[in-house]
Amino acid sequence: MKLKKKPPTQGGSSSHEAMSNDWLDTGNCPIAKSYRAVHNVLPLVAKYTQPPPGMKFKCPPAIVAARAALARTALVKNLRPQPLPAKMMVIALMGMAANVPLGVWREHTMKFSLSWFVAVHAAVPFIAMLRKSVLMPKTAMAITIAASI
Repeated sequence: MKLKKKPPTQGGSSSHEAMSNDWLDTGNCPIAKSYRAVHNVLPLVAKYTQPPPGMKFKCPPAIVAARAALARTALVKNLRPQPLPAKMMVIALMGMAANVPLGVWREHTMKFSLSWFVAVHAAVPFIAMLRKSVLMPKTAMAITIAASI
């Protein structure tokens, strides 16, 4: 099944860019989706972290490019139609596999240094993008986080 690509919009804007209120309410960027999830669970926290009206946000191009590149890989294309337990198992194994070399690197860094912080958190964006690319439900996120730890 092929998805139709949306035609580019006039004026150079993209679907990854919007004014603050529109972006928070309808944006497809993971940051906007996370904000909406926090708003539903912790409205007081979301109220104080909401950006000022009229501020323009743009999903970082590196995130857009990385998600697009990951979605085009054979692994993701073959994993999408699989049942949820198979997706969860593969992502859990990928999380563990990514964290083994990072753990070895972390052992050779000074605790709480910048390189230690990077070694501890480097796999998180990759696993999050992989989970999103294979169309896993948000409830499965806890399993993938536990596997990464």
